Amino acid sequence: WIQTATRPAGWSSASPPKFGKTSEAMGISLSGYGENCVVENNTFKAKTESSIGIELVGCCDSTFNNNAFIGKFKFFSASNDRIMSNLKIINNKMVEKYSNVETYIKNVKNSIISNNTLGYIRIINCDTLRIYNNYIYSSNSVAVQFDNSQNCSSANNLYSTYDSSINDTVLSFYGADCCNNISYNDELVRSKNSGGNYYKEIGNAKNN
Repeated sequence: WIQTATRPAGWSSASPPKFGKTSEAMGISLSGYGENCVVENNTFKAKTESSIGIELVGCCDSTFNNNAFIGKFKFFSASNDRIMSNLKIINNKMVEKYSNVETYIKNVKNSIISNNTLGYIRIINCDTLRIYNNYIYSSNSVAVQFDNSQNCSSANNLYSTYDSSINDTVLSFYGADCCNNISYNDELVRSKNSGGNYYKEIGNAKNN
């Protein structure tokens, strides 16, 4: 398992390594039982919405810091049922506004998501996440959805669907196992076109 990628001769944060060009691509996949992984100071670029920048499929105790994403695709995605813990997703950004198709966080606990500028985020089956100081600009009908997740705290974030043509709700809590999540001092901005809800509980979500 590569804990920190070996940097080729001449590498610098000003000119990070580039990934190959394909019609449908994945920048990096952290699968298996890796620990202490560091993915930082990279630029991920893709042209297809089905492409993935960083795939989280089992790693723990790992940091994703200061990565930039160019193009319209999924910046972070997850496709495994293994519980991941102690992740830090910090200081990452989409270069072009509304380019993030989805940031898909699944089966993560005891982790931090902070100081990112991203698009629509879906948080599935997660527990005890600390989410703070993020800027979330979504062109979807929802900015952030907690899907059957528990005990998460959201603070000092900007969640916006301002330029979305259809707004259902800015902050959504969904599913019977979605409970005991708290949002405080978050700024929720509704669509200028269709209004909608600032937040709501659906699908038997409770105590949020």
